[in-house]
Amino acid sequence: MKFKYVGCNLCGQNNFKILQADGPFKVVKCKNCGLIYTNPQPEETRLLEHYRQDPHALWLKKQPAAVKKSWERRFKKVQAKRLKKVQSFKRAGALLDVGCGYGFFLSEAKFNGWNVYGVEISEGAVSYAKNVFGIDAFKGELRDAHFPDNSFDVVTFWHLLEHSIDPLGNLIEAKRILKPDGILVVAVPNVRNYIYRVAYMFFKLKAPKIFSQGLRKIHLYHFSVNTLKEIIRKAGFTPIKFDIDKERSALPERVLDTFAWILYKILRINLGIALEVYARKS
Repeated sequence: MKFKYVGCNLCGQNNFKILQADGPFKVVKCKNCGLIYTNPQPEETRLLEHYRQDPHALWLKKQPAAVKKSWERRFKKVQAKRLKKVQSFKRAGALLDVGCGYGFFLSEAKFNGWNVYGVEISEGAVSYAKNVFGIDAFKGELRDAHFPDNSFDVVTFWHLLEHSIDPLGNLIEAKRILKPDGILVVAVPNVRNYIYRVAYMFFKLKAPKIFSQGLRKIHLYHFSVNTLKEIIRKAGFTPIKFDIDKERSALPERVLDTFAWILYKILRINLGIALEVYARKS
């Protein structure tokens, strides 16, 4: 696999310490700003090919019919809960979901009166979103969609930034296409998901890896509350709400996140499996 070395996407420095190694790939932490990322990274063409092959669809094909139906029901409930939280800031308008996948979230938003648009690099997922849900989905990267300035009331990144080769660039582009009073929504895995890590070690008798070549989904960036807050601010946004993205489809993860959510409400320490932030233009 071809790969390339990159500097820190948050501060631009190239001074880091190694946290984990997996063949040629290493998980490093920037000594300047604390951002944790995979370095070197697979080349962009290799990453795009990986996601165009739609690894989730390949996984889903192997599951029994009952598992597929159960997963779809739970996943639709997750999208409904996410939309409800978005609507606590904006009731309706133009909504763009970056990394929209099959369009389940956009379908829920469309049903509730939103004008919806999607961006997705997987050809199969774009086809599904268009043909099944009638969603206007662009196949490619956000920067290549060339949306006009001030186009959207809400732009969402549901678990997209950790896969992106340029998280900061994506956020800056989101600022350009958001209306002056628009809302940015970002959810990413929490690199400090210590409750999940302890449970994983208890049941698997080994520590979970931050990055592995064999994972179905390749994570290039690994955010904490602090680094997520800083990259959003650097892109020109002001965070207005941080939370745990506790809309998980698997029951064990929901149990762990419920415990993390209770601790968060008491101690204000976010140890959930994933982070969620809402922000406005600065």
